[in-house]
Amino acid sequence: MPTAFYCVVIVKLFLFGDWRQSILNLLFWSTLCVVFPSLIFAILSLSGKGIGIVWSHAGIIFNVLGLLSAAIFLYISLYGIIIGWKKVTVEHVTVSSPDIPKAFDAMIRPT
Repeated sequence: MPTAFYCVVIVKLFLFGDWRQSILNLLFWSTLCVVFPSLIFAILSLSGKGIGIVWSHAGIIFNVLGLLSAAIFLYISLYGIIIGWKKVTVEHVTVSSPDIPKAFDAMIRPT
């Protein structure tokens, strides 16, 4: 699956322009969707093996917890990458305070 993902991104890079931004996106997405879920699973699984010395069922329980935690993190990450970014709204607000220095009055304000 990751190989297919990388192949699609590489084809996109060469066909549709801005390859620098696409490489940064690829690195960010692969870190978010591969490295972090694997790290979460590994930490919980190893913790279960350590606790399993004292309590024999901990290894299985922590493996399941690690798998569920990694799957939830992966789902949240993919949702944010695919759908969530479209729901971001930008609201301009005006801040006025007597404590703001006069030097900030010359800054360009959004219209």
